[in-house]
Amino acid sequence: MSEQENQLLERTTRITEWKGRYPVAMNFDEVGAQDRIIGHIAVSNVWPADDYTLLCQLYERAKVILLETMKNVPPLPADFNFQ
Repeated sequence: MSEQENQLLERTTRITEWKGRYPVAMNFDEVGAQDRIIGHIAVSNVWPADDYTLLCQLYERAKVILLETMKNVPPLPADFNFQ
């Protein structure tokens, strides 16, 4: 993964954690167009277009790798002991 992709995933993680904890502002007077912690628009559910495009590309690359790995690595037996 490139440094840009690592930064994208870091931003996505922060946004997901923040929005999951605080989906709406507790005080309407505190709602602003820019989220100081995340750095993206906080009052919208729309992802920045560039980030969304890069996430889609990263997903497609990971999907190809995962499917290829699943072809080459045999599944664990049903009674596998995960200790």
